[in-house]
Amino acid sequence: MEYVLGQRIRRRRERVYRPRQTYLSLSEEECIRKLRLTRQAVTDICHLLADELGTDGKCPYAFPVAVKVTAALHFYASGSFQHPLSSIGGISQSAINSAIHAVTSGLVRHAGEYIKFPVTPDNQERAKQTFCGKYGFPGVLGVIDCTHVQLRAPSENALVYINRKGTYSINVQVMRCL
Repeated sequence: MEYVLGQRIRRRRERVYRPRQTYLSLSEEECIRKLRLTRQAVTDICHLLADELGTDGKCPYAFPVAVKVTAALHFYASGSFQHPLSSIGGISQSAINSAIHAVTSGLVRHAGEYIKFPVTPDNQERAKQTFCGKYGFPGVLGVIDCTHVQLRAPSENALVYINRKGTYSINVQVMRCL
């Protein structure tokens, strides 16, 4: 009888947690190359978003903050699709998607603390003069860095639009001038 009861009782398999790749396992050079930020900058982002991204202890499968931030920053830096990113860290595509959404929402909520735009006339004039003095562009109030905007292959001169990653794009720089 014990044998029959023993056969019917299913024993839970011990859960195996795969090691997840985080920025902590990267050297400074790899961190800059893969995430486009220094390790200290990524650490600062993890601390900034820790309360919002942290787990409440109820879900044993939730990823640590460092894994979520690393996945999102890798997505931002690579401009890749989410599926290839999931194969790097052994994380499902849906978990990558959730991490990117959570990190993006957190960064947007904190953007006002770090991104300042001069709003008073005195501050605007000072910003214009500083930029003109440094770079020789008059009337520039602020600058947003360059970015590649992906395109469909143009019908004419298609080779001109291939970027270093082998996709078609155009390099765009946006400036706000007054």
